[in-house]
Amino acid sequence: MNDKDIEQLFQTLKADKTICSDFNSDNSWNLIAGRCGFDQTVKPIKYTVRDRIEFYVWQFTHAVVKPLATSFAVVVLLMAGWIGSTNASFDSLPGDNLYPMKLSMEKVQLAVSFDPEQRSRLELEFTSRRLNEMVELTAERNLANPVRVRIAVDRFKDTVSSISNELTNNDSTELAKAVGRKTQVYRSTVKSSATDVPKEVADQVLEVQQLIDTTQEQAVDVIITAHENQDDEETAHELKIAFDQQIGALNIGEDEELNQKLELAQALADEGSYRRAFQLLKEVELLLKISQE
Repeated sequence: MNDKDIEQLFQTLKADKTICSDFNSDNSWNLIAGRCGFDQTVKPIKYTVRDRIEFYVWQFTHAVVKPLATSFAVVVLLMAGWIGSTNASFDSLPGDNLYPMKLSMEKVQLAVSFDPEQRSRLELEFTSRRLNEMVELTAERNLANPVRVRIAVDRFKDTVSSISNELTNNDSTELAKAVGRKTQVYRSTVKSSATDVPKEVADQVLEVQQLIDTTQEQAVDVIITAHENQDDEETAHELKIAFDQQIGALNIGEDEELNQKLELAQALADEGSYRRAFQLLKEVELLLKISQE
């Protein structure tokens, strides 16, 4: 039967009462089946167990899984945007719109760090970030914004203070070693960038330098105590590195008295008497500072 035959069929059925006001599904089916050559016997549909399972699975996927998938997709999109913003905030500096997000993420990392040493390592990492921010903001003196630099200096000072408190409350030798290495870097970096900061924050930078010195002394003291108790090669090596860095940073010129003190300090360090050796270095630093004033 082609399209033309079907059209003619509907034309003949148009006025038939069985499909108009007196419509009867059985009579209509018999009429259409007879004219089209279909089997007039209507057989009831029997659904198998598999058919019923597939139907219920289809209902479940449309009623539950599809909304969940949609919600999950929305969550993924939101998370992707949040992660993107978080990654972008890593490069932000004090005064930038994304900088508070950067600090918030660091607070979350500290909050979920229950191991004291892991927490200390994070604080060291964050202190390095604060230092980099301060250096970056003061890289070009003519473009430096005193307000932003002051925020960076304050942030750096806060993190160094936090590390100092950790050393006071925690006698971990590993923490002291890590702090000792870092503070030497902090000290030299802050000292080299001190001339570039705006005059309005010069006093704060000086305060930061003093705080770094105090923190370094605390770290060295913890390592010296561990060395005196254990006398192991690892702590001795760590003290030698710290001593060489400090003595190498001193520029005393031809001052005979100071040179004699440095020679004595070196001799004490060579024989393992690090506590007295570092005390002599501190004396030399104070005398050198007085002579320069």
